Amino acid sequence: MELEVKKPNRLEDGQHQGKIIGIEARDKPYEYLDIVVEEIPTGIRIKTGYPRILMKESKLGLLFKRFGTELVEGTKVDPEKILLGKACSFIVMNEQTNRGTFPKIISESLKVKQ
Repeated sequence: MELEVKKPNRLEDGQHQGKIIGIEARDKPYEYLDIVVEEIPTGIRIKTGYPRILMKESKLGLLFKRFGTELVEGTKVDPEKILLGKACSFIVMNEQTNRGTFPKIISESLKVKQ
């Protein structure tokens, strides 16, 4: 078996364009909604998470508002219908950990591409 050595997936700090290609719910350690974005043109996939609390002023509510959704108390919304497949822009900051350096989307910067 042969494996190809590839260069690391890196995104520079700053503004990027992409497309939302997935939405994942997770429960541990907290209830979060992870948004999977594919950066264009590199195809690098990166996630950003939002607490699964939906109110007009919550991080998730503000995200939906940036994507053009009016939130009305007592109603239900489908995150996939709001976000999936949408072109977007976002800001990346690289974060250094003990496992290496990884790109991180600033969650407040994710918005529909104008």
